Amino acid sequence: MATPRRKPARKRAPALSAMEQTYKERKSAHGAFPEMARVTQALKRVLVDTPNWNTLPDDMKETLEMNAHKTARILCGDPDHVDHWHDLVGYSGLVEKRLKGVKI
Repeated sequence: MATPRRKPARKRAPALSAMEQTYKERKSAHGAFPEMARVTQALKRVLVDTPNWNTLPDDMKETLEMNAHKTARILCGDPDHVDHWHDLVGYSGLVEKRLKGVKI
């Protein structure tokens, strides 16, 4: 009696690495990295090409640069992702506190 034929084993797609999985998840919220990086750098070029840039203290520069980064994520990714807006307020709020004399 003949042995029944087995179905060939189905090849599984390789599992995503942790980094690939992270990128996939972030891409939907933040946009594709190359495009988001392009927009971020364009915004930063505008910042440094202004009369006051070189007179700003580091915390103001960093806040503006982080806000450029978060703005690029809004423009390239999901504009309804609450964390983008939360972070914009957060960084700016730190400068506001310092200007008001609140120790941070």
